[in-house]
Order: sequence, then C-alpha cells, then structure tokens
Amino acid sequence: MRTVLTLALLLATSPLAAQSGNPVDNLTLADAKSKDPSLVAAAHLTRAERALARALRSEEQEVDAEKRAKKARSAYQQAEREATSALASDPGLLRAYLVRGQARLSLGNAAAAREDCLLAVSHAPGDGEALFCYGRASLGVGEGGQALTAYTELRGKAGSAEQAAQLLAEIRTWVDANPQGEKEQAAARWLEQNLPQGALP
Repeated sequence: MRTVLTLALLLATSPLAAQSGNPVDNLTLADAKSKDPSLVAAAHLTRAERALARALRSEEQEVDAEKRAKKARSAYQQAEREATSALASDPGLLRAYLVRGQARLSLGNAAAAREDCLLAVSHAPGDGEALFCYGRASLGVGEGGQALTAYTELRGKAGSAEQAAQLLAEIRTWVDANPQGEKEQAAARWLEQNLPQGALP
C-alpha cells in the first residue's frame, strides 16, 4: 500500500514529469497524428500515465482482492503498451521509459523494468522517482548492491526520505529472505556497517 501511495505522489513531482507534455491533456491520438508526429508520443505518454494512475487507484480502492488484481494488471498492461508506443514515436522521451519501467515492475518483469529505469536514471541522475524505480527493480533481479547504491543516492536527496525509507525496508526484507546468499550477505554487511539496526535511514 505504501508503494502505491509513494508512486502516485512521484508521478506528479518527478523532473521527468515535465516531459509528459501537459499541453496534450485534451488532445486525442487522432488529433496528434493529424497535427504533428511528436505529439503522438506525448499523447501516448499521457495515456500511459493515466493508466498507471488508474492501476494505482484500483490497488488502493478495490476491496475484492481478485477484482483489484485484475483491474490493476489490465491498467499496468495498458500503461506499458502506451509507453512503448510513445517511445516508438519518440525514443528520446525519457519520462516514457520511467512510466514503462514502473508498469513492468508492477507486472513482475523486473529485468525489463530495470533497463527502463536505468535509462531514466542515466539521463536524470538526481531524479528520485527514477532512483526509486531502479532500486526496486534491481532487487527484483537480485542486485542488492545496485539497490543499495540507489538507496544511498535517495537518502542524500532532499524530498526523498519516504522513498529512501521504503527502499531500505525492501532491501532488508530481501536480505532476510535469503540470508545465506552471497549478494545478500554483502548487502547485510553494508547495512550493518552503515546503518546499525534501529538507525534512521
């Protein structure tokens, strides 16, 4: 639930959000195609962001677990398709990589999500939303070291305390799930040296 709220807040505050093309909010895809090909990408991105927001709302509001999962999955799939269409029209639309990465992570495709989020981080290194997505996706593919790097950057970034705390909790859960794993042990040592149990993130 906390992830849902964090992602919803981040959608509106990310520096990459400026690329979403707010002037196309009321633009239909047909209008975009008839006016300017670059607007096609912005229209797809707007639709992807709306689908992602719809998925987050359904996870938060739907009472029936089966309906909640079905609605959210459908919306995440739409967000992934729309972001992919936006990127087909404009491969330089970095916000689309982040939106697609978030959708893919929620659909369980951590490897593809990590690639998308890494692209977003590489072009906007200080973006908290991109770092958070990259850290979570890195955990999804078993790369705790990369998740710790993302956490360290988030921790030092103003306005990212909640994301940093959530990512740290997910890292600790990941370490606890497989305490004998080599990568998990390395992460546990880092946590022990840098954040004694009970220390604030």
